[in-house]
Amino acid sequence: MSEQDKAVLYGTGKSMILQAQRYCTPRGVLYIYSTPYCTGTVRVLYRYCTWLSAAFRRSSCALGATLLRRWPLLVLLACGAIVGATWHWGLRLNTSRSEPRGLYRMLATAPSRGAFVAVCLPPDVARFGRARSYLGPGDCPGGVQAAIKRVVAIPGDIVDVGPAGIRVNDRPLPDSATSAVDSAGRPLPHVPWGRHVAPREQVWLLGTGDPRSWDSRYFGPVSLAHVRATVAPVLTVD
Repeated sequence: MSEQDKAVLYGTGKSMILQAQRYCTPRGVLYIYSTPYCTGTVRVLYRYCTWLSAAFRRSSCALGATLLRRWPLLVLLACGAIVGATWHWGLRLNTSRSEPRGLYRMLATAPSRGAFVAVCLPPDVARFGRARSYLGPGDCPGGVQAAIKRVVAIPGDIVDVGPAGIRVNDRPLPDSATSAVDSAGRPLPHVPWGRHVAPREQVWLLGTGDPRSWDSRYFGPVSLAHVRATVAPVLTVD
């Protein structure tokens, strides 16, 4: 993809996001869906467009960028319709790379080992994550987005944590090494090295989509009271 095409896509995406923030204000037509979800949807659509541009010819990329630039409001209305439908049918949008990005469906089942869950992190953990931009804005307490992670340990499981990775019930988890710093070079607090027993009514969470995910390796187990629902992927782009 040429630099010109990249510039067109970047400008189009930036314009769409600014338009989303404008029309998702209390005076805007899309306020009912809330700014974080509308803006997040636009970001996913833009990233998906960027991914497609690498797979198709330059002419297709330029045509798509032109259409999006000429009809941003139409795209935003479609965005609003999609977000409204996701809430109606119990779907949730994940824009984090910790797990595959896309739509997840809420399930009426209890969290179990290996399941994906949507969780509102504890207030102090959420504030730290929001301050460092690990979490975006959302509708969890404190105005923070819910995180989607995989349950790797349930109450009673034995979790061994070390710099090289995590073992659950003596089984190593792939790509679970703990980082000393984040992507910005800032020190990352982590749980104490050693053996832990998952407490009653608490679970350990791991982001399996990205080894750099911010999860229980750093903030420890999370109470089941903070888990909103078990979720399952419906449509993902990763």
